[in-house]
Amino acid sequence: MIVKYGIMQHGMWMIFQSSFRKQLPLLHITDKRAKRDIMITAYQKYREIILMIEPFGKDDVLLVNILSAAAFAAIYLSLPTEYRLTPVENAAVFPETEECESLVSGKYTMKELSDYYESSMNENLVMRWYLKRSCFSKRYWQEQKEQAEKSQKSTNPYSWKYSFHPDKSGQHFDALFSHCGIWYLMQKLGIPEITPAMCRYDYGMTKYSDAIFTRNGTLAGGAELCDCHYDKKQK
Repeated sequence: MIVKYGIMQHGMWMIFQSSFRKQLPLLHITDKRAKRDIMITAYQKYREIILMIEPFGKDDVLLVNILSAAAFAAIYLSLPTEYRLTPVENAAVFPETEECESLVSGKYTMKELSDYYESSMNENLVMRWYLKRSCFSKRYWQEQKEQAEKSQKSTNPYSWKYSFHPDKSGQHFDALFSHCGIWYLMQKLGIPEITPAMCRYDYGMTKYSDAIFTRNGTLAGGAELCDCHYDKKQK
């Protein structure tokens, strides 16, 4: 069974396509016609990618994350072939640290791809509004607790599995991910090397929130878990 290209999928593209297009100069795409052609091609690829993704059920989480990753992948695959990253032979994992730069080559650096994804997401007014909510409210923690518990029942490889660990002080929590839908999707698309560009966005997201984000490793980088740590910003 394939997922339908429905309102949520179409809406995600419509909300973010303008910011993805606006930020293309960060990838050295400045010509108006070239930007238009890339986005036209990317939209078709986005639809194709969506049809790959298994339908999200009641135990699947972070649908918006997989849709934004699909949009980014579609744009990347619509760029001129010579622009894309080429992994070194036998590279199986791609850390989000500078070490990743030595594992890929191409016209772009990992930093450029990371900056493009972060700017495309954060410059969007809808995303900016969403990121301003508190990560340390009782409501948010309850939502995370319920979502994490639900995720453990998921069998969809395009979803996530994680556990939520709040601190009694109310100033810190951890989210430990044992499965990542984006990492799975990028491997299926044959472009696992661009995953760190999206992994790094976890740092970019907290620029507008009340949290400081840190992490030691990712599944894409060969770690057993994506260990996400959040500390409350001190005013």
